[in-house]
Amino acid sequence: MGNAQEIESIDSYSSSSNQSSDKKKNKNKSNPEKDKEFASNILHKFINEIPNISKLSLQCASEDIKKSLIPPKYLYNIQFEIPQKFELDRMEFEDKVIIFRDALKHLEVDWRAGSDYINVKRENILKESMEQFEQINPYRELKINFLGEVNQDAGGLIREWFTVIFQELQKEEAKLFQVADTQDYSLKLYENLECKKKKNKDIFNFIGKLLAKALLQNLTVNTCFNKYIFKLIIDEPIKEVDLVFIDQKLYHSFQKMRECKNIEDLELYFCIDNKKEDGSTETIDLIINGSNTKITNDNFDFYLEKRIKYMVYKHIILINELKKGLFSIIPEKLIKEFFSADQFELLINGTPFIDISDWQEHTVYNGYYTNSQIIIDFWDIVSDFTQEKLGKLLQFCTGSCRVPIGGFKSLESNRGEKAPFSIFRIDFDRNKNNYIRAHTCFNRIEIPEFPTKNMLKDAINFILENDLLGFGID
Repeated sequence: MGNAQEIESIDSYSSSSNQSSDKKKNKNKSNPEKDKEFASNILHKFINEIPNISKLSLQCASEDIKKSLIPPKYLYNIQFEIPQKFELDRMEFEDKVIIFRDALKHLEVDWRAGSDYINVKRENILKESMEQFEQINPYRELKINFLGEVNQDAGGLIREWFTVIFQELQKEEAKLFQVADTQDYSLKLYENLECKKKKNKDIFNFIGKLLAKALLQNLTVNTCFNKYIFKLIIDEPIKEVDLVFIDQKLYHSFQKMRECKNIEDLELYFCIDNKKEDGSTETIDLIINGSNTKITNDNFDFYLEKRIKYMVYKHIILINELKKGLFSIIPEKLIKEFFSADQFELLINGTPFIDISDWQEHTVYNGYYTNSQIIIDFWDIVSDFTQEKLGKLLQFCTGSCRVPIGGFKSLESNRGEKAPFSIFRIDFDRNKNNYIRAHTCFNRIEIPEFPTKNMLKDAINFILENDLLGFGID
Protein backbone atom coordinates (compact mmCIF):
# COMPACT_ATOMS: atom_id res chain seq x y z
CA MET A 1 0.00 0.00 0.00
CA GLY A 2 1.38 3.41 -0.93
CA ASN A 3 2.26 6.09 1.61
CA ALA A 4 -0.10 9.08 1.67
CA GLN A 5 2.69 11.35 2.93
CA GLU A 6 3.88 12.07 -0.61
CA ILE A 7 0.32 12.94 -1.63
CA GLU A 8 0.11 15.43 1.22
CA SER A 9 3.32 17.11 0.06
CA ILE A 10 1.80 17.34 -3.39
CA ASP A 11 -1.26 18.96 -1.84
CA SER A 12 0.81 21.58 -0.06
CA TYR A 13 2.68 22.42 -3.26
CA SER A 14 -0.38 22.67 -5.45
CA SER A 15 -2.41 24.65 -2.90
CA SER A 16 0.32 27.26 -2.53
CA SER A 17 0.62 27.39 -6.32
CA ASN A 18 -3.12 27.85 -6.71
CA GLN A 19 -3.20 30.54 -4.03
CA SER A 20 -0.54 32.53 -5.84
CA SER A 21 -2.52 32.14 -9.08
CA ASP A 22 -5.70 33.33 -7.35
CA LYS A 23 -3.89 36.36 -5.94
CA LYS A 24 -2.62 37.19 -9.41
CA LYS A 25 -6.14 37.00 -10.82
CA ASN A 26 -7.66 39.08 -8.00
CA LYS A 27 -5.12 41.87 -7.87
CA ASN A 28 -6.29 45.23 -9.09
CA LYS A 29 -5.67 46.09 -12.68
CA SER A 30 -3.16 48.80 -13.54
CA ASN A 31 -4.20 52.36 -12.83
CA PRO A 32 -4.05 54.23 -16.15
CA GLU A 33 -2.30 57.14 -14.38
CA LYS A 34 0.50 54.79 -13.38
CA ASP A 35 0.90 53.12 -16.77
CA LYS A 36 3.85 55.28 -17.73
CA GLU A 37 5.72 54.45 -14.53
CA PHE A 38 4.77 50.78 -14.90
CA ALA A 39 6.04 50.69 -18.47
CA SER A 40 9.36 52.26 -17.57
CA ASN A 41 9.91 49.97 -14.57
CA ILE A 42 8.70 46.64 -15.93
CA LEU A 43 11.95 45.78 -17.74
CA HIS A 44 13.98 46.85 -14.73
CA LYS A 45 12.11 44.25 -12.68
CA PHE A 46 12.75 41.63 -15.32
CA ILE A 47 16.45 42.42 -15.51
CA ASN A 48 16.76 41.76 -11.78
CA GLU A 49 15.63 38.23 -12.54
CA ILE A 50 18.28 37.67 -15.21
CA PRO A 51 21.19 35.39 -14.23
CA ASN A 52 24.68 36.86 -13.87
CA ILE A 53 25.85 35.75 -17.31
CA SER A 54 23.10 37.82 -18.90
CA LYS A 55 23.73 40.85 -16.68
CA LEU A 56 27.37 40.84 -17.69
CA SER A 57 26.47 40.61 -21.37
CA LEU A 58 23.89 43.36 -21.13
CA GLN A 59 26.27 45.69 -19.30
CA CYS A 60 29.15 44.94 -21.68
CA ALA A 61 31.16 43.90 -18.62
CA SER A 62 31.78 40.22 -19.33
CA GLU A 63 35.44 39.25 -19.03
CA ASP A 64 35.02 37.06 -22.11
CA ILE A 65 33.72 40.03 -24.05
CA LYS A 66 36.55 42.26 -22.85
CA LYS A 67 39.18 39.67 -23.76
CA SER A 68 37.75 39.22 -27.24
CA LEU A 69 37.66 43.00 -27.75
CA ILE A 70 34.10 42.96 -29.03
CA PRO A 71 33.03 46.56 -29.70
CA PRO A 72 29.99 47.64 -27.64
CA LYS A 73 28.06 48.26 -30.86
CA TYR A 74 27.82 44.49 -31.27
CA LEU A 75 25.79 44.22 -28.08
CA TYR A 76 22.15 45.16 -28.10
CA ASN A 77 21.24 48.23 -26.04
CA ILE A 78 19.11 47.33 -23.06
CA GLN A 79 16.92 50.42 -23.49
CA PHE A 80 13.99 50.18 -25.85
CA GLU A 81 10.57 51.73 -26.04
CA ILE A 82 7.46 50.23 -24.50
CA PRO A 83 4.09 51.86 -25.12
CA GLN A 84 3.42 54.25 -22.25
CA LYS A 85 -0.17 53.11 -21.77
CA PHE A 86 -0.86 49.44 -21.80
CA GLU A 87 -2.05 46.74 -19.45
CA LEU A 88 -0.77 43.28 -20.14
CA ASP A 89 -4.02 41.61 -19.20
CA ARG A 90 -5.90 43.67 -21.78
CA MET A 91 -3.43 43.40 -24.63
CA GLU A 92 -3.96 41.26 -27.69
CA PHE A 93 -1.76 38.17 -27.82
CA GLU A 94 0.01 39.32 -30.99
CA ASP A 95 0.94 42.63 -29.32
CA LYS A 96 2.33 40.79 -26.30
CA VAL A 97 4.46 38.67 -28.61
CA ILE A 98 5.93 41.75 -30.28
CA ILE A 99 7.00 43.23 -26.94
CA PHE A 100 8.23 39.84 -25.74
CA ARG A 101 10.34 39.31 -28.85
CA ASP A 102 11.76 42.80 -28.49
CA ALA A 103 12.69 42.08 -24.87
CA LEU A 104 14.44 38.85 -25.88
CA LYS A 105 16.42 40.73 -28.52
CA HIS A 106 17.89 42.81 -25.73
CA LEU A 107 19.08 39.72 -23.93
CA GLU A 108 20.99 38.44 -26.93
CA VAL A 109 24.52 39.16 -28.03
CA ASP A 110 24.64 40.39 -31.62
CA TRP A 111 25.64 37.58 -34.03
CA ARG A 112 28.51 39.73 -35.35
CA ALA A 113 30.23 39.23 -31.98
CA GLY A 114 30.79 35.58 -32.90
CA SER A 115 29.10 32.26 -32.33
CA ASP A 116 29.27 29.36 -29.90
CA TYR A 117 29.45 25.83 -31.30
CA ILE A 118 28.09 22.45 -30.33
CA ASN A 119 29.80 19.51 -32.06
CA VAL A 120 27.89 16.25 -31.82
CA LYS A 121 27.60 12.81 -33.30
CA ARG A 122 24.08 11.89 -34.33
CA GLU A 123 24.19 8.57 -32.52
CA ASN A 124 24.97 10.32 -29.22
CA ILE A 125 23.26 13.64 -29.81
CA LEU A 126 21.36 13.92 -26.52
CA LYS A 127 24.24 13.18 -24.14
CA GLU A 128 26.79 15.28 -26.02
CA SER A 129 24.38 18.19 -26.45
CA MET A 130 23.55 18.21 -22.73
CA GLU A 131 27.23 18.29 -21.82
CA GLN A 132 28.21 20.98 -24.31
CA PHE A 133 25.19 23.21 -23.73
CA GLU A 134 26.51 23.86 -20.21
CA GLN A 135 29.68 25.33 -21.73
CA ILE A 136 28.06 27.88 -24.05
CA ASN A 137 26.63 31.32 -23.52
CA PRO A 138 22.91 30.83 -24.31
CA TYR A 139 22.60 34.45 -25.42
CA ARG A 140 25.15 34.14 -28.20
CA GLU A 141 24.38 32.78 -31.64
CA LEU A 142 24.60 28.98 -31.61
CA LYS A 143 25.87 26.91 -34.50
CA ILE A 144 25.70 23.14 -34.79
CA ASN A 145 28.27 20.81 -36.31
CA PHE A 146 27.36 17.17 -36.94
CA LEU A 147 30.67 15.34 -36.68
CA GLY A 148 31.61 13.16 -39.63
CA GLU A 149 29.35 15.09 -42.00
CA VAL A 150 30.07 17.79 -44.53
CA ASN A 151 27.93 20.65 -43.35
CA GLN A 152 27.97 24.34 -42.59
CA ASP A 153 25.35 25.84 -40.31
CA ALA A 154 23.71 28.91 -41.81
CA GLY A 155 20.66 28.42 -39.60
CA GLY A 156 19.26 25.18 -40.95
CA LEU A 157 21.36 22.83 -38.85
CA ILE A 158 20.25 24.28 -35.54
CA ARG A 159 16.66 23.63 -36.61
CA GLU A 160 17.61 20.07 -37.43
CA TRP A 161 19.39 19.81 -34.07
CA PHE A 162 16.22 20.83 -32.23
CA THR A 163 14.14 18.42 -34.30
CA VAL A 164 16.43 15.42 -33.78
CA ILE A 165 16.87 16.05 -30.04
CA PHE A 166 13.13 16.24 -29.41
CA GLN A 167 12.67 13.11 -31.50
CA GLU A 168 15.17 11.38 -29.20
CA LEU A 169 13.38 12.62 -26.10
CA GLN A 170 10.03 11.24 -27.16
CA LYS A 171 11.23 7.82 -28.34
CA GLU A 172 9.34 5.02 -26.65
CA GLU A 173 12.52 3.38 -25.38
CA ALA A 174 13.57 6.63 -23.65
CA LYS A 175 10.57 6.25 -21.30
CA LEU A 176 10.36 9.99 -20.72
CA PHE A 177 7.06 10.74 -22.44
CA GLN A 178 4.05 8.83 -23.66
CA VAL A 179 1.05 9.71 -25.83
CA ALA A 180 -1.82 11.09 -23.76
CA ASP A 181 -5.38 9.85 -24.18
CA THR A 182 -6.67 13.05 -25.74
CA GLN A 183 -8.52 13.94 -28.92
CA ASP A 184 -5.55 15.91 -30.23
CA TYR A 185 -2.09 14.35 -30.20
CA SER A 186 -0.07 15.37 -27.15
CA LEU A 187 2.63 13.98 -24.89
CA LYS A 188 2.48 13.57 -21.14
CA LEU A 189 5.21 12.42 -18.81
CA TYR A 190 5.79 8.67 -18.72
CA GLU A 191 3.60 7.12 -16.02
CA ASN A 192 6.39 5.30 -14.16
CA LEU A 193 9.06 7.93 -14.73
CA GLU A 194 11.46 8.05 -11.77
CA CYS A 195 11.37 11.65 -10.53
CA LYS A 196 14.30 11.48 -8.12
CA LYS A 197 16.75 9.90 -10.55
CA LYS A 198 19.54 12.40 -11.28
CA LYS A 199 19.69 11.52 -14.97
CA ASN A 200 15.99 12.33 -15.42
CA LYS A 201 16.30 15.57 -13.46
CA ASP A 202 19.24 16.62 -15.65
CA ILE A 203 17.29 15.81 -18.82
CA PHE A 204 14.28 17.88 -17.80
CA ASN A 205 16.51 20.76 -16.78
CA PHE A 206 18.03 20.55 -20.26
CA ILE A 207 14.55 20.49 -21.85
CA GLY A 208 13.80 23.75 -20.09
CA LYS A 209 16.99 25.28 -21.45
CA LEU A 210 16.12 24.01 -24.93
CA LEU A 211 12.74 25.74 -24.75
CA ALA A 212 14.46 28.95 -23.68
CA LYS A 213 16.97 28.73 -26.53
CA ALA A 214 14.15 28.04 -29.01
CA LEU A 215 12.41 31.20 -27.80
CA LEU A 216 15.61 33.20 -28.16
CA GLN A 217 16.07 31.83 -31.69
CA ASN A 218 12.37 32.37 -32.49
CA LEU A 219 12.02 28.70 -33.40
CA THR A 220 8.95 26.54 -32.88
CA VAL A 221 9.37 23.20 -31.13
CA ASN A 222 8.02 20.14 -32.91
CA THR A 223 6.90 18.39 -29.74
CA CYS A 224 3.34 18.76 -28.53
CA PHE A 225 3.45 18.69 -24.75
CA ASN A 226 0.16 18.13 -22.99
CA LYS A 227 -1.67 21.22 -21.77
CA TYR A 228 -1.14 20.39 -18.11
CA ILE A 229 2.63 20.79 -18.57
CA PHE A 230 2.16 24.36 -19.78
CA LYS A 231 -0.27 25.06 -16.94
CA LEU A 232 2.32 23.88 -14.41
CA ILE A 233 5.00 26.07 -16.04
CA ILE A 234 2.79 29.16 -15.80
CA ASP A 235 1.40 28.12 -12.37
CA GLU A 236 -2.20 28.02 -13.50
CA PRO A 237 -4.60 25.83 -11.47
CA ILE A 238 -5.77 22.61 -13.10
CA LYS A 239 -9.49 21.98 -12.78
CA GLU A 240 -11.90 19.17 -13.55
CA VAL A 241 -12.77 20.63 -16.94
CA ASP A 242 -9.08 20.47 -17.92
CA LEU A 243 -9.14 16.68 -17.62
CA VAL A 244 -10.61 16.34 -21.10
CA PHE A 245 -7.28 17.71 -22.41
CA ILE A 246 -5.25 15.34 -20.20
CA ASP A 247 -7.10 12.01 -20.11
CA GLN A 248 -10.44 11.99 -21.88
CA LYS A 249 -11.38 8.46 -20.76
CA LEU A 250 -10.90 9.42 -17.15
CA TYR A 251 -12.81 12.66 -17.71
CA HIS A 252 -15.83 10.82 -19.16
CA SER A 253 -15.61 8.26 -16.37
CA PHE A 254 -15.88 11.03 -13.79
CA GLN A 255 -18.83 12.53 -15.67
CA LYS A 256 -20.66 9.19 -15.49
CA MET A 257 -19.91 8.95 -11.77
CA ARG A 258 -21.48 12.35 -11.26
CA GLU A 259 -24.69 11.02 -12.80
CA CYS A 260 -24.90 8.14 -10.30
CA LYS A 261 -27.62 8.57 -7.72
CA ASN A 262 -25.61 6.54 -5.22
CA ILE A 263 -21.87 6.50 -5.93
CA GLU A 264 -21.31 4.42 -2.82
CA ASP A 265 -22.81 1.44 -4.62
CA LEU A 266 -19.85 1.47 -7.03
CA GLU A 267 -17.60 0.27 -4.20
CA LEU A 268 -14.78 2.68 -5.07
CA TYR A 269 -12.18 4.01 -2.63
CA PHE A 270 -9.70 6.87 -2.23
CA CYS A 271 -6.88 4.91 -3.84
CA ILE A 272 -5.61 3.92 -7.25
CA ASP A 273 -3.87 0.83 -8.60
CA ASN A 274 -0.63 1.68 -10.35
CA LYS A 275 1.01 -0.84 -12.70
CA LYS A 276 4.78 -0.87 -12.17
CA GLU A 277 7.51 -1.48 -14.73
CA ASP A 278 7.93 -5.11 -13.64
CA GLY A 279 4.23 -5.79 -14.29
CA SER A 280 3.22 -5.88 -10.64
CA THR A 281 0.56 -3.59 -9.22
CA GLU A 282 0.82 -1.29 -6.23
CA THR A 283 -2.03 0.44 -4.44
CA ILE A 284 -1.53 4.14 -3.74
CA ASP A 285 -3.68 5.91 -1.16
CA LEU A 286 -4.84 9.37 -2.20
CA ILE A 287 -5.43 10.26 1.44
CA ILE A 288 -4.41 8.64 4.72
CA ASN A 289 -6.23 5.31 4.97
CA GLY A 290 -7.60 5.89 1.48
CA SER A 291 -7.93 2.17 0.76
CA ASN A 292 -10.58 2.00 3.45
CA THR A 293 -12.34 5.29 2.64
CA LYS A 294 -15.28 4.76 0.32
CA ILE A 295 -16.23 7.36 -2.33
CA THR A 296 -19.73 8.76 -1.80
CA ASN A 297 -21.84 11.46 -3.37
CA ASP A 298 -20.88 13.74 -0.49
CA ASN A 299 -17.13 13.34 -0.80
CA PHE A 300 -16.90 12.83 -4.58
CA ASP A 301 -15.64 16.37 -5.26
CA PHE A 302 -12.95 15.87 -2.61
CA TYR A 303 -11.96 12.57 -4.24
CA LEU A 304 -11.83 14.24 -7.64
CA GLU A 305 -9.58 16.97 -6.28
CA LYS A 306 -7.17 14.39 -4.81
CA ARG A 307 -7.19 12.29 -7.96
CA ILE A 308 -6.37 15.24 -10.20
CA LYS A 309 -3.60 16.41 -7.90
CA TYR A 310 -2.00 12.98 -7.86
CA MET A 311 -2.22 12.57 -11.62
CA VAL A 312 -0.82 16.02 -12.38
CA TYR A 313 1.62 16.67 -9.55
CA LYS A 314 3.24 13.27 -9.12
CA HIS A 315 5.95 14.37 -11.57
CA ILE A 316 6.26 17.87 -10.12
CA ILE A 317 9.94 17.37 -9.28
CA LEU A 318 10.76 16.98 -12.97
CA ILE A 319 8.46 19.82 -14.02
CA ASN A 320 10.27 22.02 -11.53
CA GLU A 321 13.58 21.01 -13.10
CA LEU A 322 12.22 22.00 -16.50
CA LYS A 323 11.14 25.37 -15.08
CA LYS A 324 14.51 25.84 -13.43
CA GLY A 325 16.25 25.34 -16.78
CA LEU A 326 13.84 27.60 -18.65
CA PHE A 327 13.95 30.43 -16.13
CA SER A 328 17.73 30.27 -15.75
CA ILE A 329 17.91 31.78 -19.24
CA ILE A 330 14.71 33.77 -19.66
CA PRO A 331 13.39 35.78 -16.69
CA GLU A 332 10.41 34.04 -15.09
CA LYS A 333 8.32 37.21 -14.90
CA LEU A 334 8.89 37.91 -18.56
CA ILE A 335 6.97 34.73 -19.35
CA LYS A 336 4.46 34.47 -16.52
CA GLU A 337 3.32 38.09 -16.54
CA PHE A 338 2.93 38.15 -20.31
CA PHE A 339 1.30 34.85 -21.20
CA SER A 340 -1.38 32.42 -20.12
CA ALA A 341 -0.68 28.70 -20.40
CA ASP A 342 -2.55 28.47 -23.72
CA GLN A 343 -0.64 31.47 -25.09
CA PHE A 344 2.70 30.08 -23.94
CA GLU A 345 1.87 26.76 -25.62
CA LEU A 346 1.19 28.64 -28.86
CA LEU A 347 4.43 30.57 -28.44
CA ILE A 348 6.42 27.34 -28.08
CA ASN A 349 4.66 25.18 -30.66
CA GLY A 350 3.47 27.72 -33.21
CA THR A 351 0.21 27.44 -35.13
CA PRO A 352 -0.88 23.81 -35.66
CA PHE A 353 -3.11 24.53 -38.68
CA ILE A 354 -1.41 25.14 -42.02
CA ASP A 355 -3.43 27.52 -44.20
CA ILE A 356 -2.63 26.89 -47.87
CA SER A 357 -3.95 30.26 -49.01
CA ASP A 358 -1.78 32.06 -46.44
CA TRP A 359 1.24 29.98 -47.49
CA GLN A 360 0.67 30.75 -51.17
CA GLU A 361 0.01 34.45 -50.55
CA HIS A 362 3.32 34.96 -48.75
CA THR A 363 5.53 32.99 -51.15
CA VAL A 364 8.10 34.69 -53.37
CA TYR A 365 9.57 33.28 -56.58
CA ASN A 366 12.94 33.41 -58.28
CA GLY A 367 13.06 32.25 -61.89
CA TYR A 368 9.36 31.38 -61.73
CA TYR A 369 6.25 33.55 -61.64
CA THR A 370 2.83 33.10 -60.08
CA ASN A 371 1.46 32.12 -63.48
CA SER A 372 4.29 29.70 -64.35
CA GLN A 373 2.85 26.25 -65.05
CA ILE A 374 5.17 24.57 -62.54
CA ILE A 375 3.93 26.93 -59.79
CA ILE A 376 0.30 26.41 -60.70
CA ASP A 377 0.87 22.65 -60.60
CA PHE A 378 2.74 22.87 -57.27
CA TRP A 379 -0.10 24.63 -55.43
CA ASP A 380 -2.69 22.41 -57.09
CA ILE A 381 -0.88 19.29 -55.81
CA VAL A 382 -0.32 20.70 -52.33
CA SER A 383 -3.93 21.87 -51.95
CA ASP A 384 -5.08 18.22 -51.84
CA PHE A 385 -2.74 17.34 -48.95
CA THR A 386 -3.90 16.49 -45.46
CA GLN A 387 -2.54 18.54 -42.55
CA GLU A 388 -0.12 15.72 -41.79
CA LYS A 389 1.33 15.82 -45.30
CA LEU A 390 1.45 19.61 -45.25
CA GLY A 391 3.39 19.43 -41.98
CA LYS A 392 5.94 17.06 -43.50
CA LEU A 393 6.38 19.29 -46.53
CA LEU A 394 6.74 22.38 -44.36
CA GLN A 395 9.30 20.54 -42.21
CA PHE A 396 11.32 19.78 -45.34
CA CYS A 397 11.15 23.39 -46.53
CA THR A 398 11.65 25.36 -43.31
CA GLY A 399 12.90 22.94 -40.66
CA SER A 400 9.66 23.08 -38.71
CA CYS A 401 6.26 21.46 -39.22
CA ARG A 402 4.58 24.37 -37.44
CA VAL A 403 3.74 27.84 -38.71
CA PRO A 404 5.07 30.71 -36.57
CA ILE A 405 2.67 33.03 -34.77
CA GLY A 406 1.39 35.54 -37.31
CA GLY A 407 1.37 33.01 -40.14
CA PHE A 408 3.69 32.65 -43.10
CA LYS A 409 4.40 36.36 -43.26
CA SER A 410 6.30 35.93 -39.99
CA LEU A 411 8.87 33.40 -41.27
CA GLU A 412 12.38 34.42 -40.28
CA SER A 413 15.95 33.31 -40.72
CA ASN A 414 18.01 32.00 -37.83
CA ARG A 415 19.17 35.55 -37.10
CA GLY A 416 15.72 37.03 -36.83
CA GLU A 417 15.67 38.57 -40.31
CA LYS A 418 12.61 38.28 -42.52
CA ALA A 419 12.96 35.21 -44.72
CA PRO A 420 9.75 34.52 -46.62
CA PHE A 421 9.12 31.09 -48.09
CA SER A 422 10.59 31.11 -51.58
CA ILE A 423 10.64 28.82 -54.60
CA PHE A 424 13.68 29.01 -56.89
CA ARG A 425 13.89 27.64 -60.38
CA ILE A 426 16.68 25.23 -61.32
CA ASP A 427 17.22 23.45 -64.62
CA PHE A 428 15.76 20.04 -65.29
CA ASP A 429 18.35 17.53 -66.52
CA ARG A 430 17.02 14.33 -68.10
CA ASN A 431 20.37 12.64 -67.55
CA LYS A 432 20.42 13.14 -63.78
CA ASN A 433 18.21 12.54 -60.78
CA ASN A 434 16.07 15.61 -60.40
CA TYR A 435 15.26 16.23 -56.74
CA ILE A 436 13.61 19.13 -55.03
CA ARG A 437 16.27 20.72 -52.86
CA ALA A 438 15.73 22.61 -49.63
CA HIS A 439 17.70 25.31 -47.82
CA THR A 440 15.94 25.44 -44.48
CA CYS A 441 18.12 28.28 -43.18
CA PHE A 442 16.50 30.53 -45.81
CA ASN A 443 13.04 28.86 -45.94
CA ARG A 444 13.76 28.13 -49.58
CA ILE A 445 13.24 25.22 -51.94
CA GLU A 446 14.60 24.77 -55.45
CA ILE A 447 12.34 22.99 -57.92
CA PRO A 448 13.57 21.72 -61.28
CA GLU A 449 11.35 22.75 -64.17
CA PHE A 450 9.72 19.34 -64.53
CA PRO A 451 8.14 18.82 -67.98
CA THR A 452 5.00 17.21 -66.51
CA LYS A 453 2.79 17.63 -63.45
CA ASN A 454 3.12 13.93 -62.59
CA MET A 455 6.90 14.19 -62.40
CA LEU A 456 6.55 17.12 -59.99
CA LYS A 457 4.04 15.15 -57.92
CA ASP A 458 6.40 12.16 -57.78
CA ALA A 459 9.23 14.41 -56.59
CA ILE A 460 7.07 15.87 -53.80
CA ASN A 461 5.82 12.43 -52.77
CA PHE A 462 9.42 11.22 -52.60
CA ILE A 463 10.02 13.84 -49.90
CA LEU A 464 6.93 12.82 -47.93
CA GLU A 465 7.37 9.06 -48.20
CA ASN A 466 10.99 9.18 -47.05
CA ASP A 467 10.40 11.73 -44.27
CA LEU A 468 13.17 13.89 -45.62
CA LEU A 469 14.00 16.84 -43.38
CA GLY A 470 15.57 18.96 -46.07
CA PHE A 471 18.79 19.68 -44.19
CA GLY A 472 20.81 17.01 -45.96
CA ILE A 473 19.44 18.01 -49.35
CA ASP A 474 21.24 21.35 -49.45
